[in-house]
Amino acid sequence: MFRLYLFFLLPILFIRYTINELQDALTVLSNFTVFACLIYIIQAFAGVPLLSSFQSDSVASNIGVSGIRRFYNMPFYTVFVVLVYFKFLVDKMKLKHLAAFVVTFSAVLLSFNRNTLIVALMSCLFIFFYKRRFSISHFVIGCVIAIAVFGSISFFSNERMEQGFDDITSIVGSSSFSNIRDVSVNEVSTTEFRLLHFYERFIFLLNSGVTETLLGIGLVSNQSAIVNNLSFNIGLQNDFKEVSQIDTGDIIWSVLILQVGIIGVLLFVSLVFQYIYFFLLNKEISIAFISGMFLLSLFISSFFSIEILFVPNIALYSMLYVYVKKLKLSNRKLN
Repeated sequence: MFRLYLFFLLPILFIRYTINELQDALTVLSNFTVFACLIYIIQAFAGVPLLSSFQSDSVASNIGVSGIRRFYNMPFYTVFVVLVYFKFLVDKMKLKHLAAFVVTFSAVLLSFNRNTLIVALMSCLFIFFYKRRFSISHFVIGCVIAIAVFGSISFFSNERMEQGFDDITSIVGSSSFSNIRDVSVNEVSTTEFRLLHFYERFIFLLNSGVTETLLGIGLVSNQSAIVNNLSFNIGLQNDFKEVSQIDTGDIIWSVLILQVGIIGVLLFVSLVFQYIYFFLLNKEISIAFISGMFLLSLFISSFFSIEILFVPNIALYSMLYVYVKKLKLSNRKLN
């Protein structure tokens, strides 16, 4: 488990590359992501998996949404590339940029992932209004975009949105937190499951002593011997109805708090926000502002997923940090 945290040293590996090499890498990444999103869209309508998955072999949902099958293998970096091409469109309307944005944003819509869609929309709005004087034309454009987007949401994922609101309202007045040992994971909503998953592990640490509360129980996995001493009720279940004591694909914070404690979580949050602060501090560099919005979207979605700790994402914002740093130093030399 320690290997994962070594990837936070990745900026060191990107230092040797030039600005042009890093720029070429981002261009290739964007082009391949657009192509993969096109395959993802075809896959959704065909109902047949055409792309592999980083997380698991189970890439498709058995339940269709609005007649379209839902797949879990949306290409990595889709949200980042959505933001890149949206920024291009804000700066200057070009047909190729519009086509790339439509393809990548359509992939986000067809993922039927409420959280990804919301953070992508929020990031696009921030980019749209960044350094733009408010005018009637901007207001009209914003309204047209909002109508188009929410119309698409209503058409493609109305069922998912309704389910999301039901999940939130089910938490209000819930007695699950006081009777967590009696809760059946099959009877709680997805949102409630995430909250209970974190709550059960946090309470466990508080009752284990000061050292465990501050430092956690260590970088353990489901195969570690210490798992035999754990008896969490909330977690993913295997075919034998056994509850996963460590791993989850729903929220990173319960895993982090259990493994590294409060101090480890604070260090991780501090690292993420130092990256975000650096990117937004240099927002006059276009890619820096996009990078800040991307990492912020990952952080927000981390309460509903574990993608911020995926190695490909760590590699991307590590490379973006070095790239922006080099651009900043280069501009300073030119000046």
